[in-house]
Amino acid sequence: RYIKCLTNDISGPATQDGRLQVGDQLIEINGQSTKNMTHGDAIELIKTGGQTVRLLVRRAKTPNPAFLGE
Repeated sequence: RYIKCLTNDISGPATQDGRLQVGDQLIEINGQSTKNMTHGDAIELIKTGGQTVRLLVRRAKTPNPAFLGE
């Protein structure tokens, strides 16, 4: 699962935190591997994760060209 976009809502937690970037790869959500997870399942897990959601994220040294310009 890759992050394709971030919401424009400046009050959103990802925007306020500022660490997630387009092109980051989600490896785990609350300790659960995203390896065989659908996009919908990942979104649902994040939405129902409670007050604190823990994400394990991988970031490439150079941005993936597929995500540039979106």
